[in-house]
Amino acid sequence: MITESAIGAGRAGAQPAGLGYGLAALAVLALLLWSVLAPAPWSWLVAPRMDVAVEGRAYRVPEQDWRAALAEGLAVLSREEQAFVVELGEMVERRVSTLFELPQSQVERVADFYYSPAGQLLRVAGALPGAGPEARLREAVVARLFPDEVWRDAEAAVLAELAAFAAGGGQAVVGAANARIHDMLAPWRRELRRAPTPPLVLDMSLDESVVRQRLLEDPALARQMVVFSTSALTAAAARRAAQAAAARAAGRGSASVVGAACVSTGPFAWLCMGTVLTGSVVVSEYAVLRLDEHRNRAAFEAALREDLTRMEQQAAERLHAAYTGALQRALEDSRGRIRDPVRPVDTL
Repeated sequence: MITESAIGAGRAGAQPAGLGYGLAALAVLALLLWSVLAPAPWSWLVAPRMDVAVEGRAYRVPEQDWRAALAEGLAVLSREEQAFVVELGEMVERRVSTLFELPQSQVERVADFYYSPAGQLLRVAGALPGAGPEARLREAVVARLFPDEVWRDAEAAVLAELAAFAAGGGQAVVGAANARIHDMLAPWRRELRRAPTPPLVLDMSLDESVVRQRLLEDPALARQMVVFSTSALTAAAARRAAQAAAARAAGRGSASVVGAACVSTGPFAWLCMGTVLTGSVVVSEYAVLRLDEHRNRAAFEAALREDLTRMEQQAAERLHAAYTGALQRALEDSRGRIRDPVRPVDTL
């Protein structure tokens, strides 16, 4: 009786144990099937990841790290942009300075014309009543300071060089940001292969040729170089004219006194007065202008150089502002492409 009772108790205990083993085996089998058939069955154990492609390189990266890489890329882009804007300003100053060596080299030639018989004739004509050749004089001065064809070619070459420099620098700025993003994503590099869901593509590339063309075709930029107007040179001519104004007035007064002698000569009195007046003014003006050259030519040349220096500074400032604005607009496109991917990710 004792033996049978013990055997019965053993069988009763073995049945629950065998049932437990069977259930465990079924659970393991179900788990294996689930791990094989279910998409990403263990994703709940790890951080969500997403497929991304940056410049042809594929990464399967956690969302948090992806966002951190993009934020760092934006920071690098901003730092590199600020540094390049300073470099661009220095480049603009150097090239504009080289460009203005041309008019600076023409100052003595302009002074030769200004005090030549032709230049003096224009200046004398300005003293006649009702005459207004000042514009022609300024045009002649500007034409000699900025020889038309030579200046246009030099100006176009500088604009093209600066446009290429700005576009290349912009590409380098974007390249630095790209390199930093790749560095931060390196631990999650994977082979690029066809996936059920296309990867999120980040394209920050800056088309250098497009940026260069945009700079060259920008009408606002072209107008920045049109600062070499006659107005800046008018001041120099005005200073020279002011120095001779008193002598001119005295010459005209003397001519009027001489002309008074013709009043009683009959029907040709007015013709006589006009002839004497004009002749006296011309003679007095010529004497004044010769004295002006002797006393004031050095000051005239210095005034021209001062005006050219001021124009050079204005040109450099305006060109720097124009190129910086165009560069920033181009980089803003790349900056926007970095911001756009920061969205709810596709969990793998």
